[in-house]
Amino acid sequence: MPEIVPFRGLRFDAERVPHGAEICPPYDVIDADQHLKLLQHHDLNAVRLVLGDQPESPKGTESEYRARGDLVRQWVDEGIVRHDSAPSYYLYEYEFTNMHGVRSTYRGVLGAACAKEWGDGVLGHEEIRPKVIDDRLSLLRESGVDTGVVQLCDQGLSSQLAPFFSTGSVPTVDATDFLGDRHRLWVVDEPTAVTAIRELIEPRQAIVADGHHRYTAARRLGREDPRPGAGHVLTMLGDIDQEGLRIEPTQRVLRFVDRPIARSRLGRAVDSRTPRWFVDRRADTDGTLGADLRSPDRFYLGKCRNR
Repeated sequence: MPEIVPFRGLRFDAERVPHGAEICPPYDVIDADQHLKLLQHHDLNAVRLVLGDQPESPKGTESEYRARGDLVRQWVDEGIVRHDSAPSYYLYEYEFTNMHGVRSTYRGVLGAACAKEWGDGVLGHEEIRPKVIDDRLSLLRESGVDTGVVQLCDQGLSSQLAPFFSTGSVPTVDATDFLGDRHRLWVVDEPTAVTAIRELIEPRQAIVADGHHRYTAARRLGREDPRPGAGHVLTMLGDIDQEGLRIEPTQRVLRFVDRPIARSRLGRAVDSRTPRWFVDRRADTDGTLGADLRSPDRFYLGKCRNR
């Protein structure tokens, strides 16, 4: 079972930074052009923490990573970002236009996951590259700030989270980002509700949809740093069957002439590392093998992307 606990989040003060102006995508989908646009979008956009302020060299040195942590602590001292008053879970709803031009929504709950060994409540399915781990570990170690989100998925969660979303309360944050996508956030800090969400999460078995390297870096940091938060990572847990979560051919698309043999061999390779509900092997007429979580008709080797 995943151990995902409530935490005191750091959030931008809306009087200092308009909601939406601070939002940026995950570090590994921001190219140099978008990096520059985010820097120009607002002086306090979170891309300064995620990738720094030099689009031509987004991966920093140890001293640059320390400077990013110092910047966060400066913002805290100045009241630009503030700690929430109590340990909380955060309900999050993301409405966006996907790569097919269709408006989609994804929901989940944010918490701090204890980064345990793979298979202990959390399953992975992607190759882990040592150099990326070293970079993410250096950022965590030197800055002391977690600026990335690991996306976890499980089945059947939407119906159980629905009552928390349908309470009628006004979201704490309702913002539009620089792309026109909508983000809504509810802070859940009432003790009874916090306990109910924790009990809902505890018995589940989750798989990493995105963030293998961030999760692994937190696991390594937890082994070397005795501070309580060192082995935890910011995590969003959502239902894998939502329309807003799809496997798209964003990275590696394989096409084969001999589809039956390819399907058999590739299927065995993937099934050896992936829960079977995550893979459905079928081939379409042009020989592309793929997997789509809602309409499996291709087999893509890639990451779950919300776009």
